[in-house]
Amino acid sequence: MRVFLVGEGPHDIGDLAGVPGFRDGRPGFLQPIVEKVIGARAVFDGSKVALLGRRRVSRRRQALEAQAELAAALAVNAESELLIFVRDLDGGSSPRRRNPAADLQKMSDEIRRGSGSSLGGEMTCVPGIACRTIEAWALGDGNAVAAACGLQKAAELPEGKTPEQLWGKPRDPNSNHPKMVLRTIVGDKPTRGDFAAIAEQADLDAIRTSCSLSFEPFAAALEAAT
Repeated sequence: MRVFLVGEGPHDIGDLAGVPGFRDGRPGFLQPIVEKVIGARAVFDGSKVALLGRRRVSRRRQALEAQAELAAALAVNAESELLIFVRDLDGGSSPRRRNPAADLQKMSDEIRRGSGSSLGGEMTCVPGIACRTIEAWALGDGNAVAAACGLQKAAELPEGKTPEQLWGKPRDPNSNHPKMVLRTIVGDKPTRGDFAAIAEQADLDAIRTSCSLSFEPFAAALEAAT
């Protein structure tokens, strides 16, 4: 299957985050996950979200819709069979809100609307919104983190939280931000290779259970599309 994969950076999509011509096929977290969900090998093309532009087109049309429209056009041009567009929710409309479901749905709808105008029924677009960052999905299977990063025991989250409940200051080593929690567990700043290795080791059912708000609907939509 030919997949056009959009993500936020190398941790998400590996070398696809770079400029074409300077890629050597190294994956990020998403490539192994996608292949596990669809149950088949895939040929990946794609783009970093930031390379799709950030300009607000009009009051009614958000930047995310415009990015999804361009991604869909690129996917069609690349003769892809499936477009997967993954973003981080980050803070959303309110980092402290108890239920970010509305923000997740809003972003998913914007991606579907934007991509629909370019796809024209030629392929399916599967949006994925990580709550609140891709690191939360990577933390979804503590045994996979341990196996990939050479830890003695399964990764444990602070205060009994689920990965999707983690939040805090993104540059404070003592915060509960998913990036900082993963960095503390690994003992260093995780590399692209670490994310890919975690995904290779991951049990999808474990991530679907621990990240039921955002990963489960993404995996279900991906299964339905293939």
